[in-house]
Amino acid sequence: MINLLDIKIVKEFLKTKSDGSLYKRESASLEFNEDFNWDVRASRIKYLKSIAALSNRQGCLVLGFTDSYRKLMSLD
Repeated sequence: MINLLDIKIVKEFLKTKSDGSLYKRESASLEFNEDFNWDVRASRIKYLKSIAALSNRQGCLVLGFTDSYRKLMSLD
């Protein structure tokens, strides 16, 4: 089993290009989301489904990054 909190793995996930975008792209086991709105029921359902699917693949959901350009955004 992979320890996703291992500092080497975290650094690999967060490695960026010169323009600030991440090298890593979304895949079957990696998903980026810009925000997380737990107050909206539809949003909760979407995230719970994503988390369940990713957990079956030992994947992870990374919050705070845009989907398309994989650039760091702020979380409120």
